Amino acid sequence: MDQGFQGLVVQVIYFSFLSQFNHQSCIILNSWELPKDSIELMSNSTAIHYLFLSGLGDSARDLLKFQGLLDIKNWNTLIDYYGGNPYFLNSISTVIKNLFGGKISEFLRYETLFPGEDITESLTQQFNRLSELEQKIIIHLGQNPNEIMLSEFQSNLKLSASDVLKALASLGQRYWIERLELENQIYFTLQPMLKHYIQAMQKPGF
Repeated sequence: MDQGFQGLVVQVIYFSFLSQFNHQSCIILNSWELPKDSIELMSNSTAIHYLFLSGLGDSARDLLKFQGLLDIKNWNTLIDYYGGNPYFLNSISTVIKNLFGGKISEFLRYETLFPGEDITESLTQQFNRLSELEQKIIIHLGQNPNEIMLSEFQSNLKLSASDVLKALASLGQRYWIERLELENQIYFTLQPMLKHYIQAMQKPGF
Protein backbone atom coordinates (compact mmCIF):
# COMPACT_ATOMS: atom_id res chain seq x y z
CA MET A 1 0.00 0.00 0.00
CA ASP A 2 1.66 3.29 -1.11
CA GLN A 3 1.69 6.38 1.08
CA GLY A 4 -0.75 8.22 -1.19
CA PHE A 5 -3.35 5.48 -0.85
CA GLN A 6 -2.76 5.23 2.91
CA GLY A 7 -3.40 8.95 3.15
CA LEU A 8 -6.71 8.62 1.30
CA VAL A 9 -7.81 5.81 3.62
CA VAL A 10 -7.01 7.88 6.71
CA GLN A 11 -8.88 10.86 5.25
CA VAL A 12 -12.00 8.79 4.53
CA ILE A 13 -12.00 7.36 8.08
CA TYR A 14 -11.52 10.86 9.51
CA PHE A 15 -14.40 12.35 7.49
CA SER A 16 -16.60 9.38 8.36
CA PHE A 17 -15.94 10.01 12.05
CA LEU A 18 -16.65 13.74 11.78
CA SER A 19 -19.92 13.19 9.92
CA GLN A 20 -21.37 11.31 12.90
CA PHE A 21 -21.27 14.26 15.32
CA ASN A 22 -22.68 17.76 15.50
CA HIS A 23 -20.00 20.44 15.42
CA GLN A 24 -19.26 23.92 14.10
CA SER A 25 -16.19 23.00 12.06
CA CYS A 26 -15.85 23.22 8.30
CA ILE A 27 -13.04 21.11 6.85
CA ILE A 28 -11.91 21.29 3.22
CA LEU A 29 -10.04 18.46 1.50
CA ASN A 30 -8.34 19.26 -1.80
CA SER A 31 -7.52 16.09 -3.73
CA TRP A 32 -6.53 14.99 -7.22
CA GLU A 33 -9.15 12.26 -7.09
CA LEU A 34 -12.39 11.50 -5.28
CA PRO A 35 -11.87 8.44 -3.03
CA LYS A 36 -14.47 5.76 -3.76
CA ASP A 37 -15.42 5.45 -0.10
CA SER A 38 -16.12 9.17 -0.05
CA ILE A 39 -18.91 8.69 -2.59
CA GLU A 40 -20.66 6.31 -0.21
CA LEU A 41 -20.17 8.75 2.67
CA MET A 42 -21.74 11.56 0.67
CA SER A 43 -24.74 9.43 -0.24
CA ASN A 44 -25.32 8.56 3.44
CA SER A 45 -24.65 11.98 4.96
CA THR A 46 -25.87 15.48 4.16
CA ALA A 47 -22.85 16.84 6.05
CA ILE A 48 -20.35 15.84 3.34
CA HIS A 49 -20.28 17.39 -0.12
CA TYR A 50 -17.81 17.67 -2.95
CA LEU A 51 -17.21 20.30 -5.61
CA PHE A 52 -15.45 19.55 -8.87
CA LEU A 53 -13.00 22.33 -9.67
CA SER A 54 -12.28 22.84 -13.33
CA GLY A 55 -9.66 25.28 -14.60
CA LEU A 56 -9.35 28.73 -13.09
CA GLY A 57 -11.05 30.41 -16.05
CA ASP A 58 -10.65 34.19 -16.18
CA SER A 59 -8.90 34.25 -12.81
CA ALA A 60 -6.01 32.34 -14.39
CA ARG A 61 -5.05 35.62 -16.07
CA ASP A 62 -4.78 37.20 -12.63
CA LEU A 63 -2.40 34.41 -11.62
CA LEU A 64 -0.15 35.05 -14.65
CA LYS A 65 -0.25 38.78 -13.95
CA PHE A 66 0.75 38.15 -10.33
CA GLN A 67 3.61 35.97 -11.57
CA GLY A 68 4.83 38.88 -13.70
CA LEU A 69 4.59 37.13 -17.08
CA LEU A 70 4.71 39.32 -20.18
CA ASP A 71 3.01 38.99 -23.59
CA ILE A 72 -0.59 39.40 -22.44
CA LYS A 73 -1.81 38.30 -25.89
CA ASN A 74 -0.32 34.84 -25.23
CA TRP A 75 -1.81 34.35 -21.79
CA ASN A 76 -4.88 32.50 -23.07
CA THR A 77 -2.69 30.13 -25.11
CA LEU A 78 -0.69 29.22 -22.02
CA ILE A 79 -3.85 28.83 -19.93
CA ASP A 80 -5.42 26.53 -22.54
CA TYR A 81 -2.25 24.42 -22.77
CA TYR A 82 -2.28 23.77 -19.03
CA GLY A 83 -6.05 23.48 -18.64
CA GLY A 84 -6.22 26.46 -16.29
CA ASN A 85 -4.67 24.26 -13.60
CA PRO A 86 -3.18 26.63 -10.98
CA TYR A 87 -0.50 24.12 -9.96
CA PHE A 88 0.66 23.66 -13.56
CA LEU A 89 0.49 27.40 -14.29
CA ASN A 90 2.47 28.35 -11.19
CA SER A 91 5.12 25.77 -12.00
CA ILE A 92 5.53 26.74 -15.66
CA SER A 93 5.44 30.46 -14.78
CA THR A 94 8.56 29.95 -12.68
CA VAL A 95 10.27 28.24 -15.62
CA ILE A 96 9.28 31.02 -18.03
CA LYS A 97 10.54 33.71 -15.65
CA ASN A 98 13.84 31.95 -14.97
CA LEU A 99 14.65 30.83 -18.52
CA PHE A 100 12.84 33.31 -20.76
CA GLY A 101 12.67 36.50 -18.71
CA GLY A 102 8.92 36.14 -18.33
CA LYS A 103 8.33 36.18 -22.10
CA ILE A 104 5.67 33.60 -22.96
CA SER A 105 6.26 34.12 -26.69
CA GLU A 106 9.85 32.91 -26.32
CA PHE A 107 8.70 29.82 -24.44
CA LEU A 108 6.03 29.04 -27.07
CA ARG A 109 8.61 29.19 -29.86
CA TYR A 110 9.80 25.75 -28.79
CA GLU A 111 6.33 24.25 -29.42
CA THR A 112 6.50 22.02 -26.38
CA LEU A 113 4.49 21.74 -23.21
CA PHE A 114 7.43 21.50 -20.86
CA PRO A 115 5.99 19.96 -17.69
CA GLY A 116 8.82 20.60 -15.26
CA GLU A 117 10.22 18.05 -12.82
CA ASP A 118 7.65 18.68 -10.08
CA ILE A 119 4.69 18.29 -12.45
CA THR A 120 6.20 15.18 -14.03
CA GLU A 121 6.77 13.61 -10.62
CA SER A 122 3.18 14.33 -9.57
CA LEU A 123 1.70 12.96 -12.81
CA THR A 124 3.88 9.85 -12.66
CA GLN A 125 2.72 9.13 -9.12
CA GLN A 126 -0.92 9.49 -10.17
CA PHE A 127 -0.46 7.46 -13.36
CA ASN A 128 1.13 4.58 -11.46
CA ARG A 129 -1.97 4.41 -9.25
CA LEU A 130 -4.17 3.63 -12.26
CA SER A 131 -5.12 0.06 -13.11
CA GLU A 132 -3.52 -1.62 -16.13
CA LEU A 133 -6.71 -1.11 -18.14
CA GLU A 134 -6.97 2.55 -17.16
CA GLN A 135 -3.34 3.11 -18.14
CA LYS A 136 -4.01 1.44 -21.48
CA ILE A 137 -6.90 3.79 -22.19
CA ILE A 138 -4.94 6.87 -21.11
CA ILE A 139 -2.01 5.91 -23.34
CA HIS A 140 -4.39 5.37 -26.26
CA LEU A 141 -5.91 8.82 -25.70
CA GLY A 142 -2.46 10.36 -25.41
CA GLN A 143 -1.26 8.85 -28.68
CA ASN A 144 -4.39 9.80 -30.63
CA PRO A 145 -4.52 13.41 -31.91
CA ASN A 146 -8.33 13.38 -32.03
CA GLU A 147 -11.12 12.84 -29.52
CA ILE A 148 -12.25 9.21 -29.20
CA MET A 149 -15.73 7.69 -28.95
CA LEU A 150 -16.51 4.82 -26.59
CA SER A 151 -16.99 2.42 -29.51
CA GLU A 152 -13.48 3.24 -30.75
CA PHE A 153 -11.97 2.09 -27.48
CA GLN A 154 -13.75 -1.22 -27.95
CA SER A 155 -12.57 -1.75 -31.52
CA ASN A 156 -9.05 -0.31 -31.22
CA LEU A 157 -8.16 -1.91 -27.89
CA LYS A 158 -10.28 -5.06 -28.25
CA LEU A 159 -12.19 -4.40 -25.03
CA SER A 160 -15.74 -5.12 -23.96
CA ALA A 161 -18.17 -2.25 -23.48
CA SER A 162 -18.45 -3.01 -19.76
CA ASP A 163 -14.67 -2.87 -19.27
CA VAL A 164 -14.44 0.43 -21.15
CA LEU A 165 -17.32 1.96 -19.19
CA LYS A 166 -15.85 0.85 -15.87
CA ALA A 167 -12.43 2.27 -16.72
CA LEU A 168 -13.82 5.56 -18.06
CA ALA A 169 -15.97 6.01 -14.95
CA SER A 170 -12.91 5.52 -12.73
CA LEU A 171 -10.78 7.87 -14.84
CA GLY A 172 -13.54 10.45 -14.69
CA GLN A 173 -13.52 10.32 -10.88
CA ARG A 174 -9.77 10.81 -10.97
CA TYR A 175 -10.17 13.73 -13.43
CA TRP A 176 -7.77 12.25 -15.95
CA ILE A 177 -10.15 12.49 -18.89
CA GLU A 178 -12.39 15.16 -20.37
CA ARG A 179 -15.79 14.44 -21.89
CA LEU A 180 -16.88 16.39 -24.96
CA GLU A 181 -20.20 16.47 -26.78
CA LEU A 182 -19.82 17.10 -30.51
CA GLU A 183 -22.81 16.89 -32.85
CA ASN A 184 -24.79 14.92 -30.26
CA GLN A 185 -21.99 12.38 -29.91
CA ILE A 186 -19.92 11.81 -26.75
CA TYR A 187 -16.14 11.85 -27.09
CA PHE A 188 -13.26 11.56 -24.65
CA THR A 189 -9.89 13.28 -24.66
CA LEU A 190 -7.03 14.49 -22.45
CA GLN A 191 -5.97 18.01 -21.58
CA PRO A 192 -3.00 19.11 -23.74
CA MET A 193 -0.64 18.95 -20.75
CA LEU A 194 -1.64 15.37 -19.94
CA LYS A 195 -1.41 14.37 -23.59
CA HIS A 196 2.09 15.79 -23.79
CA TYR A 197 3.08 13.91 -20.63
CA ILE A 198 1.80 10.59 -22.02
CA GLN A 199 3.63 11.11 -25.31
CA ALA A 200 6.86 11.99 -23.50
CA MET A 201 6.45 8.96 -21.26
CA GLN A 202 6.59 6.67 -24.29
CA LYS A 203 10.00 7.97 -25.37
CA PRO A 204 13.23 6.17 -24.42
CA GLY A 205 14.96 7.60 -21.38
CA PHE A 206 11.84 9.08 -19.80
